[in-house]
Amino acid sequence: MIRDFFLLSSLHLRTAKNQAWGFLRHHPIQAFVISAGLLFFYGGFLRIAYVALARIYHQETVGIIMCTKLIQLMLLVSVGVATMSSLTTAISNLYMSKDLEFQFSLPVKFPSWIYYRQSQVILQSCWMVLVFGGPIVYFFLKLSGLSLGLRAVGLIAFLMLVSMMVFLATMLSFILIRLFPARRVHQVLFIISIILMSLLVFYFRYIEPEKFIGPGGMEEFNGYLDLVNPTAQAWNPAKWTGDFLTALSLKNWPEARLHGFRIGFIFVMFQIPFLFSAYRFYRSSWDRALHALSGETPEPGKMGFLARYWSNRLDNRNGNQTAREVLLFMRDPSQWTQIFILAGLLALYLYSITKLPLSPFGGTRYQLALGNTVFVAFVGLSICSRFIFTSFSTEGQALWLMKVAPESWEKWIESKLKVYGIPTLFFCLILSLGSGIILELQPRMLLRVGMATAWDLMLIVGASVVFGLLFMDPKIENANKMIVSPGGLLLMSVCMFFMLAHGILRIVGSSEMLMYYFRRAGWPNLEGWRYTAWAGTLGAIEIAILGLFLWRAIRHLRSAEDIY
Repeated sequence: MIRDFFLLSSLHLRTAKNQAWGFLRHHPIQAFVISAGLLFFYGGFLRIAYVALARIYHQETVGIIMCTKLIQLMLLVSVGVATMSSLTTAISNLYMSKDLEFQFSLPVKFPSWIYYRQSQVILQSCWMVLVFGGPIVYFFLKLSGLSLGLRAVGLIAFLMLVSMMVFLATMLSFILIRLFPARRVHQVLFIISIILMSLLVFYFRYIEPEKFIGPGGMEEFNGYLDLVNPTAQAWNPAKWTGDFLTALSLKNWPEARLHGFRIGFIFVMFQIPFLFSAYRFYRSSWDRALHALSGETPEPGKMGFLARYWSNRLDNRNGNQTAREVLLFMRDPSQWTQIFILAGLLALYLYSITKLPLSPFGGTRYQLALGNTVFVAFVGLSICSRFIFTSFSTEGQALWLMKVAPESWEKWIESKLKVYGIPTLFFCLILSLGSGIILELQPRMLLRVGMATAWDLMLIVGASVVFGLLFMDPKIENANKMIVSPGGLLLMSVCMFFMLAHGILRIVGSSEMLMYYFRRAGWPNLEGWRYTAWAGTLGAIEIAILGLFLWRAIRHLRSAEDIY
């Protein structure tokens, strides 16, 4: 069993190595830029995280206590993120992969194969938790003066905590797809989304985060941190891991051994229901669910009104590409679940704005609205990376038909902008302008906020199109994996850099006090006409970069030999 697991893992590593080498051979400049950008970004994160944690840790009297509370809070957040993200990832890997028939025909034992597949689920769904949460655990143990071996033990405990949540989500996906008919899987996901969104709303209103911003916010935050470690959460694995890390940091070896044994025992016991559900539910139903999750088109008589309408528009020369894109969207059951989550996010976001104090930290409501445009841009970036960036790779082998069809590539790109880009722009404008109306901004300020959001979203949509074309992979088995590909990471890094630059430029330009502090730190003078000059220069640079890369992307698209 162990030999088979390592054999499958080695095959996967060789495949990843060949893909990385192929990308480096075909795109050496992009590979260098991606590597340098990611190293710069991640190195900066590690430096900032260590300095911030060290400053908190070395505070007199309360430093160690605050670090312990923050570690426990991070573990709770990691548990929630791992559980929610691994549910859809498990369904994608264990039911929607195109190579399942080939995988099941391999001469390996089923337990080896299921654990190999589960390791992929863990890495794909929790890579961000591990990459950004692991160093914080490591730095915390390093500041406590522990040896390298004990720090590794702490990281293993953190990995076991995340893995347990992924095992739980995978078992839930096994049971759901086994209990419900295969053609109703998208309805099951819809119900799960309702449950998750309801729990999120209730939890959001329970902690009332708006209290952290007003006067006395730090005391409220300290009170919230006290809730992280109550006796009522004795069942929570995050509490066990937090107690284990705390005992390690304090060099309380008896307590550390007790909590470590508890974590290890629970992790081993998780394997029994996991293997049972894999044998009982998954092995006998994977092929039945595969057909429903593959996105097959229903019979014409069973198609809904919208599907019939867009099918009829396929004969229209002006709107055929748009109709085709809409039909592709409607064939994916998982899309509707995410649309519902976005609608719930819209309501929750605007409702949270109503609870904010109108004068936070002594600033103005206009400055709060300008800062809110950065958060709205992050929401838009997550939507574009999921829908626009991945839409080019979902074409699959049909991309080769586009090369010989009497259609222009510009029309093909325009259809994706109509179906995904324009709705995303309106969604973010509703978030931004709705927040401004709730904050009672004047019409002139609302216009500026709307223009700022529109500019951010046009830049993000354009970048999503460019990177989607440059890093298109028609052979990928699941387009959702494109989000964590080199192109997806580069898209996130570039857009986040420009969004933060936009936010800082807007907020500093609207506050004389912030302008004073930033100028002392070396920030250029943005008073008067200089603000317009800097904003115009940044906009011109962004347009030039987008135009250059879009020209390069279309050129890359027209040459068939570049797509491998």
